Amino acid sequence: MRKPNLARVRTWKKHVDALQASDLGPREYCRKAGIKEATLKYWRKRLEPDTAAAAQNSAQLVPVQVVNVRHRGVEAALRLSFPALGAVDIHGDFAAVTKLLQLIRWEAV
Repeated sequence: MRKPNLARVRTWKKHVDALQASDLGPREYCRKAGIKEATLKYWRKRLEPDTAAAAQNSAQLVPVQVVNVRHRGVEAALRLSFPALGAVDIHGDFAAVTKLLQLIRWEAV
């Protein structure tokens, strides 16, 4: 999986947000911003999930099961399990937390 270019994502998110906040249509906004309408359309679709998907992916309570997890003889401080993605074991250095937050941020965008 290709790493997202976060600077590009942020730039286009700003354009999408600015369009929504303006009283301009996409064509006029793009003309004034000096960007291609087709590119803005692509990023709007990529950054704005449809209503059904947004409702499904919105924050919600999920069941939690507390278990002891050992990997290579070391007990994990925390294990986060995601049905579609697998599990993340978090140990003392919490580098996995940073990776997880990056993944969540990318999915949320």
